This record gives sequence, C-alpha cells and structure tokens, in this order.
Amino acid sequence: MVGVEIDMVITDSLKALELYEKVFDLQRVEVTNFPRGENGVIFTLYGVRFHMLDENPKFGLKAPILDEPQINI
Repeated sequence: MVGVEIDMVITDSLKALELYEKVFDLQRVEVTNFPRGENGVIFTLYGVRFHMLDENPKFGLKAPILDEPQINI
C-alpha cells in the first residue's frame, strides 16, 4: 500500500476525534477506549491516514506546547 500517514501526539485523542467528526466526513479505522494517556485513534480523510496518540510522558510521548511547535521527521 502506498500512501501518506500523518502521526501526531496530542493531549486527548478521543476528544480530538469527537471534534474532527463534527467537522469532517472521516472514516474511523481504529479507536481505543482506555484511560486518557493510553489511547490511539486512526482515521482516514481524503485518502490520508491520520494516527493520533494521547500524550504519555511515561512512554516519551509529549504533545506540543502552544507557541512551541515541534516537527520530527
């Protein structure tokens, strides 16, 4: 499979998914329902796959801080 996946760490992936579903016609691929800090969400939108993970410092996953963007390639 050839395509694009955008991976991101955010504070609360379930809350973000709730908002994105109100705005976009996305397709859920996988959504977990664990305590905050342990969730992951995968969805597709316009042929692009998005993978969001909850912030979890224990596993080295830190969400960006407003006005301090981080880009890891």
